[in-house]
Amino acid sequence: MERIFETYRPDGFKTVNPYLFVDNPQELIDFLKKAFFAEEINRSINPTNGDIANCILQIGDSCFMISQARESFLNMRTSLYLFVDNVEEIHNSAIKKWSNLSI
Repeated sequence: MERIFETYRPDGFKTVNPYLFVDNPQELIDFLKKAFFAEEINRSINPTNGDIANCILQIGDSCFMISQARESFLNMRTSLYLFVDNVEEIHNSAIKKWSNLSI
């Protein structure tokens, strides 16, 4: 039996993908780019208020999305587990950059 969902899943996306709703998405995006070398794939801006409606990021072979929290999608606690080749370097970089993060 053919697995239909694989025909419409964008590159980089897995079966389950995190979608983070945070109070300050730009700060988180900047942090992820600096600390984990995340690549921004796409971004949509809400034309009525300028908020980040959706930002797709990729770290390694995995994509995930980030949006501005709002009344219908509140800021939520989330944990991400990353597999990286150079653990100490990435860990030290993340800790250094995390010190001023307030998402």
